Amino acid sequence: MCTLPGFESPEAEAEFWQERDARLFGFRCWMIFAGVFAFFMFFIIDILILTDDLWPVLTVRFATSVVGLGLWALFCVKQSPVASEVIMGMLGVVTIGANLVIMTIAEPPMADLLPFAVSVILAFGVGLLAPRFRSAFCVTIFCYVFYWMVLPFSNTSFASSLANGHFLSISVFAALVGTFAREKLERQQAIDKRKYALLNERAVEMSLSKDRLLASVSHELRTPVNAIMGFSEVMQKEIFGPVEPKRYRSYIDDIHFSAVLLRTGIDDLLDVSRIVVNKVAWQDAITPLSLIVSRSVTLCKNDAQEAGVTLTLSSCDSDPTIHADPHRLTQALVNLIVNAIKFSERGGTVRIDTRLAQDGSVVIGVADDGCGIAPADLDRIREPFAQAHSDQYSTHRGGLGLGLAIASGFIDRMEGKLGIESTPGAGTTVSILIPSHRVAQVQQAGEIHTATRPETNEKVN
Repeated sequence: MCTLPGFESPEAEAEFWQERDARLFGFRCWMIFAGVFAFFMFFIIDILILTDDLWPVLTVRFATSVVGLGLWALFCVKQSPVASEVIMGMLGVVTIGANLVIMTIAEPPMADLLPFAVSVILAFGVGLLAPRFRSAFCVTIFCYVFYWMVLPFSNTSFASSLANGHFLSISVFAALVGTFAREKLERQQAIDKRKYALLNERAVEMSLSKDRLLASVSHELRTPVNAIMGFSEVMQKEIFGPVEPKRYRSYIDDIHFSAVLLRTGIDDLLDVSRIVVNKVAWQDAITPLSLIVSRSVTLCKNDAQEAGVTLTLSSCDSDPTIHADPHRLTQALVNLIVNAIKFSERGGTVRIDTRLAQDGSVVIGVADDGCGIAPADLDRIREPFAQAHSDQYSTHRGGLGLGLAIASGFIDRMEGKLGIESTPGAGTTVSILIPSHRVAQVQQAGEIHTATRPETNEKVN
């Protein structure tokens, strides 16, 4: 309880005081000026109360105010933390000392009021200027001892001396305890902040190391997988002769299919790693949106047929031209369509539609009537390896949970937005919003248009 927490090094402590003084500098400047001004304005009370000893008291008060303004001007020129503490300590000693000197000059009732001002100055300096505990302790104890040394030479009555001494003792104790508690709390907060910052740096470094390792391992795995795919494809086509016995043909098909799945997973891992470190290969090109959407639907047609799902394409009569990487946009759209197919029941329908918004942006929507996503999972599923379903929908449908994360990363790269709306048991709609500055033009019958055209429906079997 009575020990201030220590920093790990003197440099860390110096940095703490530097930051603290910089944060309080402006406030301290105004408070010091206000304190010196308040001390100066007490000359009005001097004039109203004093008669015989007025001029000696005013001389001390004006001289102290001039010294205080000089110290304030010196403080306003940014000093080191140690110099700032010394200046504040000198201000406290000068103002309290001046009050005690005036107390020895003035007669009652002024002599009875000034000791009370010592406690007020002490509380003001410790409470608002927030000095270090070490400097506050030295100045407070010095002024406290000085008060008792001056008391026999003052004209204060015994009752006032006793009451003021008691009040001053309580003020000194409260000021020291408050200063100690404040510095202890500030030190502990600064130490905890440094620890958390260090832990965060380590976590970021570990995450980057993980991503680098993931990218390196995935890259190394591609070479043998490509060999497996190539040789199994050669054996499937029987380029160098028939495969005997025929039972081996089914094994070769399984090997080739497994290699394709493995390479797809490796490619997804590589894409996620590149997105995290912001090193995605990106090449903008001007491409008709209809070409990107139709190509994506064609790539997903076999998956839809195997799952017993119908793909329905609804496109605008006008054909927007997109300024983006067509390969990455196609990859993102394919991932969304594959996800929609994966979580649709046999006999379900996946609808792909494109439309033009009034602000000139383009929206591509992929909607299914499958199991849907719980509201609590809508944000989480954008993260790599996150899957919304831990039940039967995920156990037999497979996947690494990277498709949506990759699509989200690519859409962010092109400054678009990926929106997800879902109702559990009623389906999910995922939309890609392409900003208007990425829409090069909308062409209709050889002319450039910006208005939305009527939609036409096309069913992809």
